[in-house]
Amino acid sequence: MNTVFRHFAESEEKDLLIEASTGMGKTIGYLLPAAFLATPENPLIISTVSILLQHQLIDQDIPLLNRLVDQPLYATVVKSKSHYIDLQRFKATLESPVQQKQYALYQMGILVWLTQTTTGDLDELNLIRLDHLLFQEITHRGIDYLSAQQPFYQEDFLRHLQKRMAQSNILIINHAFLAQETQRSQPLLPESHYLLIDEAHHLPETMEKVSKHYLDTFAFQRKVHQFHEEGQLFDQIENMLKDDAESLRLFSLYQEELQAIIECQEDLLSEWFTDWPLQEEVILQAEQREKLPLSGEKEIQRLLLYYQELLSIQSQLNEYLNTISDAWLDRQRVYFGEFLSFYEEMKTQASFMNDWLTNWSSAYVHWLYLYGNKKTARLQLIDFQAAILPNTSWYERYDKIIYLGGTLKVPKNRNYFAKKLGIPEAPLKVIPQTYNYEQQAKLLITSDDVKINELSNNKYADYLAKNLTILLENTTQPALVLFTSHEILQKVYKKMHQHFLSKGREILAQGMGGSKEKLLKRFIQSKQSILFGADSFWEGVDLPGDALQLLIVTRLPFENPNRPLIQARNYYLNEQGLDSFSQESLPKAALKLRQGLGRLIRSEKDKGLMILFDRRIVTKSYGKRLEKALPKELPVQEATIYEMKQLMEEFLQNP
Repeated sequence: MNTVFRHFAESEEKDLLIEASTGMGKTIGYLLPAAFLATPENPLIISTVSILLQHQLIDQDIPLLNRLVDQPLYATVVKSKSHYIDLQRFKATLESPVQQKQYALYQMGILVWLTQTTTGDLDELNLIRLDHLLFQEITHRGIDYLSAQQPFYQEDFLRHLQKRMAQSNILIINHAFLAQETQRSQPLLPESHYLLIDEAHHLPETMEKVSKHYLDTFAFQRKVHQFHEEGQLFDQIENMLKDDAESLRLFSLYQEELQAIIECQEDLLSEWFTDWPLQEEVILQAEQREKLPLSGEKEIQRLLLYYQELLSIQSQLNEYLNTISDAWLDRQRVYFGEFLSFYEEMKTQASFMNDWLTNWSSAYVHWLYLYGNKKTARLQLIDFQAAILPNTSWYERYDKIIYLGGTLKVPKNRNYFAKKLGIPEAPLKVIPQTYNYEQQAKLLITSDDVKINELSNNKYADYLAKNLTILLENTTQPALVLFTSHEILQKVYKKMHQHFLSKGREILAQGMGGSKEKLLKRFIQSKQSILFGADSFWEGVDLPGDALQLLIVTRLPFENPNRPLIQARNYYLNEQGLDSFSQESLPKAALKLRQGLGRLIRSEKDKGLMILFDRRIVTKSYGKRLEKALPKELPVQEATIYEMKQLMEEFLQNP
């Protein structure tokens, strides 16, 4: 609390990293100083990792603090435009509805919800997915697409959001929203003295993820084909232009340019990737770009020229449509909005293709997934320098920034996290842990002399299934089993689930039984299930009380070095003169191992046992660095599988 206040109010440093374990009251620790410092002119902007945590802040934490202080916090959750309903677009769907039962049911539900909502945030509907056609037709496209002549202009939810933002001294966003500020032509967030990034260990990954631009040429072709269907967008635009011969000529030329772009994309892919493997992810290197024959070079120049011509034509069409917009019906305004939206999409696509085809900086990765016909593909451009904060447009807009997280420190690489963000000199303050790991937790490491990295996938799955069955049979203790491979997870699940089901115990598996949230809910309710998880289950799983006391880690959480993207990252780091294993792979594995333990111990009352089926933490030279990433008070013991079962029962039975 004092650390936060002093940095924001007194420090001359811009950046401060704070490592604080979960359960220490860190949220109140930064909200209380905000009550004395933040104003609508200089709001505290809080960035957290997820929408769920955004709402937890405004629904639970801030109301709690406001009961304790005389200077209340006025907070607003801020999300990107697509989270909000556009009333004008929704009205148009009521006037020309799709004849589909689910479409009508969603419309009825939204009509009821509109009598209750004050924000227009579609997340309030609590739907698992918002990819139904109706939601594509009613999500907001932004303030620029509104017209003051529209009947719902004054009631527009995005305009009201902007007004609330101007009156609030706390703005709550997520990391993705913050990262997207760099991509916006105009920032949506105000300048301020104060920015606090909670769950900051997620920031580099999110920054990189947001920087990933992609184009799926198959999906693009399908969209254009749908626009040409009777009654769809292009048919409607043509009807709106019918009274102007020159505009009709331009629109016909526009459609020809679109078709030329599609054909040129196909020709280029066929020319470049004739001998490449199908349906595999591939990283394209600069050397392969240089080997492209002259005919391929001509295709590139032709494609980029088509994009320029297309955008020029659409810009002219937009100008003409604007001049006749006063006479339109509401539905015609919606079609024009869709046409403008497609224009922005094509500008983005043109920029992406220019970068993908011409930018061969070592920091950029050109990723390709070629579909079966070799004429369509999914292309991605990934920026390994996306997390370098001084390169972003928003970093300089904040005078003081605090980065708060549970796992920011790595043994023998204390400024690992700061270096990833491009602020290597930023100080790191570690708040001492309050947990008694000596009494609350224990780590058991297998003593079996099995070199798991030398086993085939099938034999490794057999090994895990056998040992997990020995450990978990004849117990009712709920267990979380963490994997580093979805393939191995599924193989082990298939070998075990029927056996345990016959004994009245369910195994829940990521990717095989619904969303992460659904699996966690079933796991908590059953009180004796076994949950197999990978990736996101290593962290961000908040299980209350005694819902989880047994964590089994099947393998040290190193990234698969054979994945093309990991190989490209390692190549990039080596080009920078860095050892990719010690500077990236090892620190990431150490942090992930700590995060795994964090699933067990989240309060001073928790108790938990962690079991590791990977002896490399003992036998390899890097093992000590991994072990040092764990709390030094954590008891560690090696044991056979049968000794583990006995120790597990003794530990968990003792209060």
